[in-house]
Order: sequence, then C-alpha cells, then structure tokens
Amino acid sequence: MIRITLPWPPQPLWPNRSGGKHWAAKDKDRTSAKETGYYATLEALQGHNPPLWLNDPLALVYVVHAPNKIRRDIHDNLPGACKPFVDGAFAALKIDDSQVSGSTTLRREIVKLGAVELIICSLSDMAGVVAEVLK
Repeated sequence: MIRITLPWPPQPLWPNRSGGKHWAAKDKDRTSAKETGYYATLEALQGHNPPLWLNDPLALVYVVHAPNKIRRDIHDNLPGACKPFVDGAFAALKIDDSQVSGSTTLRREIVKLGAVELIICSLSDMAGVVAEVLK
C-alpha cells in the first residue's frame, strides 16, 4: 500500500465546474496538480523502489478530508478532479494507470484547507485497506 497525501483539488479541476470553458482554461491547474502528485508520490516512497505488487491489478482509495461542510458530490466529481494528481503519481511509479481495476471514495473528518489521501493498493487488498481507514 502506498499512501499519498495531496492538497484539496483546485476548483477549475472539478468536472462540474468547467462551465463550458475551453480545456486550456484549466491547463495551468492540471499541470501543477500533476507535478504535485508526482513529487508527493516520491516523498511517500521515501527513496525506496516501488513495490513489486504494482504489477498486479490495482485499486485506488480516495480518503476525502473536505475543507468545510459544503455538500459535494465526491463520488462522481472528486475522482475527476484528482485525475491530474493520479497521473503524476503513476508517472512517479513508472506504471500505467490502466492497471487500476477498482476505486472507492471515503468521506472522513473536515480539515482546514482540505486534503485527499490517495491510497494505491493491490485490488486484492482493497477491502482490508478500506476497513483500516474506517476504524
């Protein structure tokens, strides 16, 4: 399991906030988020090589710490808003995100400024990871 702590996604990356704008309008935020995901993943690895189970089918667990009590559709929108972070994380791991076979989103306590913990694990370990997060 690799646990990566990421900042709350900027508003332009949320799919329902695009408002018909051209893709280039959010390109700066997308590029920045991809870099953030890349370096956060390297930090999470702490100089170690990526684990061997990364060749297995993978699962993503999004642990959401919203910045406030505003109601959000995190199950549909959050994965889309986090896609550039995920792209950066998988670039740091030197693997293709097409290996992801499942994902889930868990809402946890509110934290100032918000955060998303991205957990990458093997698909077979996903239930155990979810149970651990929900403790």
